[in-house]
Amino acid sequence: MVQDVRRRNLQALIDERFKGNRAAFCRAANKNQNLINLILTKNPDYQRGIGEKLCREIEESMSLPSGWLDQKAPTSTDRTVSIPVSSKTSTTAEEWLVLEPETVRRLAPEVGRSNIICLRTDSDSMTPTINRGDFVIVDKTVTTVESSGGVYAINDAGSISFVRFRRVLGNGWSMLYDNDKYPERDVDARFIKKIEVIGRAVSVLNYNHL
Repeated sequence: MVQDVRRRNLQALIDERFKGNRAAFCRAANKNQNLINLILTKNPDYQRGIGEKLCREIEESMSLPSGWLDQKAPTSTDRTVSIPVSSKTSTTAEEWLVLEPETVRRLAPEVGRSNIICLRTDSDSMTPTINRGDFVIVDKTVTTVESSGGVYAINDAGSISFVRFRRVLGNGWSMLYDNDKYPERDVDARFIKKIEVIGRAVSVLNYNHL
């Protein structure tokens, strides 16, 4: 039923972008919290429907594609695994990548299927390792830079960026890019602690492990 799909997607949006805080969501979407509470209540005596106009307004305010709230997420089965795909720093799914379990194990052999997301980037900073528009499998459980090596997905002023980190003498770090057009950048430990790490990249979809 479309109302159930819309409620589930709306709740997922609030959980993922606003950590379940309905008040914060309502402020961002400019919506009445009492209305949202009635839409999401589990009490059938008070539950309100979520109409077409409201759906499109929420999607627009959240920079989501039109129809996103109506999208029924594919269900993972023994034969398929559904992975959320996003091109924004939020991990809210814009679409779904459906793969065979064996393919997922090959792409992310040491990561549980529930801990991976798929990100896309418009940046060419990691070319030729990651090209513009590539699908990148990311371990979302890694949210801090803990050691040198590897490729991390970070929130770079509201956009997804992929970068390597390397420790330098003292308490410093360097940010490294595979594309020679992008110079190495030195940062301090305070910057590393404040940076928003979305996850650690483990594979691109051509199966080249990072």
